[in-house]
Amino acid sequence: MSSTVQKENKNCLFCNALLHNDEKAKYAKKHKITKQVLNFCQDCSELKIEQIEELLSDTNSFSTESYNSTNSQEATKEPINDNRLHLKNDFLVNLNETNEEELSITLHRTEETQRVIRILGKKQKNYPILIGEMGVGKKTVIKHLAYMCSKGEVPALKNSTVYSLDLSPLVTGATTRSELENNFKSIMLILKPADILFVNEVHLLAARNIPGMIEFTNLLRQHLVKLNVKIVSTATPSQYQELKKDPVLSSLFQDVEIQPLNREQTLDILKNIVATYQDYHLVNVQDECLSLITKLTDEYMKDRHFPNKAIDVLDEVCSLASLSSTKKNKPKLLEVSKKYKVFKKKYNTDNSTFDKDALKEINAQQLNDKLPIVNSSMIIKVIENITNTSISTNKLSKEENVRIKNIESNLKNELIGQDAALKVLARAIKRAKSVLRKKDRPTVLFFAGPTGVGKTESATVLAKHLFGSEELMIPLNMTEYMDSASISKLIGSPPGYVGFEQKGLLTEKVLKNPESVILLDEFEKADKKISHLFLQVFEKGELNDSKGNVIDFKKTIIILTSNIGVEKKNSVGFSKSSQADKTLDALEETYNREFINRLDEIITFNSLNESDLLKILDIRIGKYNEELLENGIKISVDEEVKLDLIKTAYSPTYGARPLRRVFREKIEDLVDDYWIDYNIRNEEIEGEEVEIENETNIKTLSIVKVNNRFEVS
Repeated sequence: MSSTVQKENKNCLFCNALLHNDEKAKYAKKHKITKQVLNFCQDCSELKIEQIEELLSDTNSFSTESYNSTNSQEATKEPINDNRLHLKNDFLVNLNETNEEELSITLHRTEETQRVIRILGKKQKNYPILIGEMGVGKKTVIKHLAYMCSKGEVPALKNSTVYSLDLSPLVTGATTRSELENNFKSIMLILKPADILFVNEVHLLAARNIPGMIEFTNLLRQHLVKLNVKIVSTATPSQYQELKKDPVLSSLFQDVEIQPLNREQTLDILKNIVATYQDYHLVNVQDECLSLITKLTDEYMKDRHFPNKAIDVLDEVCSLASLSSTKKNKPKLLEVSKKYKVFKKKYNTDNSTFDKDALKEINAQQLNDKLPIVNSSMIIKVIENITNTSISTNKLSKEENVRIKNIESNLKNELIGQDAALKVLARAIKRAKSVLRKKDRPTVLFFAGPTGVGKTESATVLAKHLFGSEELMIPLNMTEYMDSASISKLIGSPPGYVGFEQKGLLTEKVLKNPESVILLDEFEKADKKISHLFLQVFEKGELNDSKGNVIDFKKTIIILTSNIGVEKKNSVGFSKSSQADKTLDALEETYNREFINRLDEIITFNSLNESDLLKILDIRIGKYNEELLENGIKISVDEEVKLDLIKTAYSPTYGARPLRRVFREKIEDLVDDYWIDYNIRNEEIEGEEVEIENETNIKTLSIVKVNNRFEVS
């Protein structure tokens, strides 16, 4: 009977039983035929008895005695079934084939790798899970483990092969539950008892919204409980929280925390891998550039982690330098580089010194001289494109130095009547932008004074002249934060609350633009808990959002505006010192001393007089003319009209804001009426447009006062 079975089974009987539910397996199992008679393939011959008992469908199973009773003659070895080869190629990746060049980024991870090895060697709960943020190098630790296994550096894992399994295509690619089960069982057959399975995206095991994931999790849980296979996985802290929703799975895994590397450790990694990027992009990178990459990525890419963010910048910078080389030099570089790589492989495989005769044939320095060189401007450009912000290095450009030098005069040209306040502001800005001081906290300025004197406008003008754009100002109207629960708008909602997935308004903007002006307008109207929140920002320059991310405020300029200390009836001509004393007394009554002591400057804005309003009116007319020039007209306002406008709009209590309303009613409405009448009188042919070719075609409208009325002439 056994010969008949052996004759009929040219392929592995056990594989056919799994894939086709072959009746021969039941027949063989019933008669307890040995694996030699069953003609097992190479993989099936190494199965444990527990695996066979689980995979066969009937309740009866092979006995251990019949399984182990093998003939002295070696069984015929058959190739793995085509379907199983297909599964192996589609879902499993052999990590033991990792190149040594890829292991350069595993520096400074020896302790974590040894911890993983110790957990794999345990008798129970031997499933390590590496927990760390994206980009800290979790997968590289797994690759290092696979490399050590392939080289036999770990005696306990000498014959182990590390396979990587991607869950998403395996689960979503199966159309039926039976197909999923068959694929999973076949994968388990491919794995030997000593092999290690690396499961990527392990948090998906706890997902209930992915079709087929529940069934797959149940299948995997059975193997985990029975210790049929060694599994190692990775997850971010948030993904690990998803995995904890399944208490059975989470109890089986052992945490291995992977912390981000520091700047010095990342620099060591860049020095080890820079040669591979130089050979690939055909560029030359100096050590000074590597130091600059680690420094700038550490300061401006706070939302990402070392070493991944520094490696990404290095790769893109090399690509930028490679594209900058001329097309004529490219073929020569490719030819020289090809010869150099052959030479290097021939004479430096055993880390020995180069042969002198060979060096005459190909000179590595000659190659480097012809390669495009990566410079600091390229690095700054790449990081600016990634972070969408401007970067200032320790060496300010000439344009930046001129901008900072002229900051006071530029502010005075647009802000009228506040020379003393702007002088203090300019001094604080120069102090904040100085490269001679270490920036360990933000610059915090408190603007106090009556309404309508230019406190908010000062912050807008400062952002324009300091950073070149008003868009780099983050305005926050604190009247929207009068409730203590509104703190969630700034830093995000805490876990369990609605909107937890959304990011904080303030923290997200500062994360994208670490160098910006933050305007906290009417700060005294916010809830007192808001001021407590900003204490750590003012002191340490850091703020934790709702997800635990640390947001860096060290390069920001924070401006708080307030009407605090201003009496309802203010008199014109009071001294600056008296108003400053009133402001300080009011601050002490409203806020505690630890808040006041964290303010770098308390700048008092004075009330405006009529001469100040006259200068502001001239600025207003100039801006209005810029709008009118698009339609080919401009206005000229008579001095008598200006004085009449100032007389109507002047108010020591409300500052310059009434002037805006009066100008709109008296001047803008008058020009609108004139323009409508003008178009009616001079109606052009329908569809014809009049183009303004030069300034001589611009029509000037004079605003004069006639019989106590404003008219256009």
